[in-house]
Amino acid sequence: MASIKRIRKEFKDFQNIDSEYLTGDMLKDNNYTWKITLAGPKDTPYEGGTFYFEVNFPYDYPFKPFKLILKTKIYHPQFNKLNDDTYTMCCCLLCVGSEWSPALTLPRIFKEIVLPCFIFPDFKDDCMNLEFRGQIYDEVFIKKAREWTLKYAM
Repeated sequence: MASIKRIRKEFKDFQNIDSEYLTGDMLKDNNYTWKITLAGPKDTPYEGGTFYFEVNFPYDYPFKPFKLILKTKIYHPQFNKLNDDTYTMCCCLLCVGSEWSPALTLPRIFKEIVLPCFIFPDFKDDCMNLEFRGQIYDEVFIKKAREWTLKYAM
């Protein structure tokens, strides 16, 4: 039950994030699953879009990391395609696997990693979807990201 207490505390902390772009709900019948909505930040190719995330916490959280899945198609270098309709962030950004620390929290990751990735997409090779290798943040990228936002996130 320690994990559910921690999850509920993190949900309260998430609700207190000072951001006009983030909202979230904890499922009433399953506190281990959250639904998070990120509104595309202003002055980005994602502006006006709505991006839906699902968070699944393991029963041994925080000793094992949560799974963060983006349920909206996106054109972004930090998201890897899982299947036709779902994406996950590149693992080095979320500190998953052997780098996971119980000191990390979902509110912190959204505030310090996820939201900034929407504002400033990063094209460094070590934390990037390999499909974007060699690309840069330029008019070509912005145009395609905007097209995908209009097509899949509105």
